[in-house]
Amino acid sequence: MNTRVLLLTQVIVVFGAIMLVGAFLMISGKHTFGGLIISGTGAALGVTIAGVLAILTRTLLPPEFSVPVPWFSVVLAIGVSCVTGLLFGYLPANKAAKLHPTESLRYE
Repeated sequence: MNTRVLLLTQVIVVFGAIMLVGAFLMISGKHTFGGLIISGTGAALGVTIAGVLAILTRTLLPPEFSVPVPWFSVVLAIGVSCVTGLLFGYLPANKAAKLHPTESLRYE
């Protein structure tokens, strides 16, 4: 979340120039989609690494031990990550898009 806020703070001047042309939805949509892609990729990578570790653990442990990986937890992890990415991609982008273009051009 902090990375997305920092990114938007740094490029607010560029957003002012884009808003002068009238592209409010472009700003919000671009950063919301970016947050979704970043968090979804991270979730998929995390679930893949966890699955590989579970398979390796199954091969190393004696047969009486089991390492279950329920599908519900995988879907829940990816879903929560994507919702978090959408939320923290949209909120800062919406704040930046609501600024007046002349204010954002002077923003430091």
